[in-house]
Amino acid sequence: MLLFVLILNDEEMEEAMKRPKKVLISAAFFLVPALVSAVLFAFMVVNETNKIPPLLVLVDRAMKGREPVELRRIPPNVLKAFLDAVEPDFFTIRKGYWRTTWRCLWENYEAGRIACNPGRISIAVVGAIGRGLNKTQQVVLNYVLQDFMPKRLVLSWYFNLMYFGEGQYGIADASRHYFKKEYVYLTAAEAEMLTRISAAGRRVR
Repeated sequence: MLLFVLILNDEEMEEAMKRPKKVLISAAFFLVPALVSAVLFAFMVVNETNKIPPLLVLVDRAMKGREPVELRRIPPNVLKAFLDAVEPDFFTIRKGYWRTTWRCLWENYEAGRIACNPGRISIAVVGAIGRGLNKTQQVVLNYVLQDFMPKRLVLSWYFNLMYFGEGQYGIADASRHYFKKEYVYLTAAEAEMLTRISAAGRRVR
């Protein structure tokens, strides 16, 4: 019940108190997975954290000597096109890996569909830098990215490391390959095309 109270805001709690039976069901829905997850996560952190190479080493290795893309140089309409397609609430969602996860589980349960899917950008970054790591280590990395790393830094890694098909990694290489121009000159329509290419690239890689 305490976890349920912490996750809901004041308006949601007021609405929930009008339906006590649903509150009890919801509390159980949150509490059991949360306790199991907490125990498993503690075990993972203790056993796997020391086996993971430093984060910046993983990023440098994934960059393979390519010149980094500066986030501030990416046109705002291009940033918006990617965020709208990949994770619209990337900058607005609060930090808190487990809190966000359980809140989204509740929203999906209420909606009866996938209405909330957080962390897609950080998951993509982990997929790019975490080759050679096991699934447990990748979960730990994702937790670190979502809870402890600045969002703009994670987003810059995303644009530098994302796979765009045909052997192209990062928005700079993809822009030159597909449009024969530098990424700073991309249009919103071209950015939208790249989001579709990157989604297709993830499926076939």
